[in-house]
Amino acid sequence: MTSPTHAVVALALGAAIMPRRYGAFVVVVGALCAVIPDLDLFAPMLGGTRAFHRTLTHAIPFAGLLAVVATGASWRYRRRVSDAISVGVWIGLATISHAVLDMLTTYPTGIALWSPLSASRYDLPWRPIKSVSEEFVWVFLPSLTLFLLAWRRRVSN
Repeated sequence: MTSPTHAVVALALGAAIMPRRYGAFVVVVGALCAVIPDLDLFAPMLGGTRAFHRTLTHAIPFAGLLAVVATGASWRYRRRVSDAISVGVWIGLATISHAVLDMLTTYPTGIALWSPLSASRYDLPWRPIKSVSEEFVWVFLPSLTLFLLAWRRRVSN
């Protein structure tokens, strides 16, 4: 999946599920967190290997770490436990959505969902996305539509 698709899926989810009181900032931060896992593509430039792709930053523990950081930041800003937990859960879900979407592609090695705890890689049994054009039609456009509808409802209420 491409970065714009990861971001639009997270924007759609955030606009649909996050209460308005959290504002656009929290939804946009979730979209950014949905793109962050692909920072591992820079590993070869930093002396690592291409094999690092879809490991540590695509893993559930990484999403959990970002969720904990977001919970702490939200607590510091809002001082309400329920708000802090909601923001943390949202950031964790937005981040792990990246791995789930990548599991829908035909990337040959799968996702190391439990890295660094395990090197095992996982795929979904159904991987329908074989090209960027299929991604655009089956994921990006529907997500963009959902985002626009949810955002319209969000700002009109």
